[in-house]
Amino acid sequence: MASITLGKENAGQAAKRAKAEVTVSDNCEASIAGATVYGDFSGDYYNESGSAVTDENGIAVISTVNTTKGKTSFQFCVIAINSAVLPNPDCKSL
Repeated sequence: MASITLGKENAGQAAKRAKAEVTVSDNCEASIAGATVYGDFSGDYYNESGSAVTDENGIAVISTVNTTKGKTSFQFCVIAINSAVLPNPDCKSL
């Protein structure tokens, strides 16, 4: 599972970078640390791919390299999530 929060970050001199914070959790909603998240930005001036590794809270922050000024819109799509260790790969209760 992944949830995405989008925003922009200052890059200096009124320029902005697109930013995506992706939270990765397993089927039991436990955070997954160490997962690599891959995604694509698209939209006004932002057309690039990126990746980041989740921290101890299961959050990966991916930002664009390119910057732009003024009002822009963009989209971020998670393409893949790769984790070597899943702490709770299958959850069942009785």
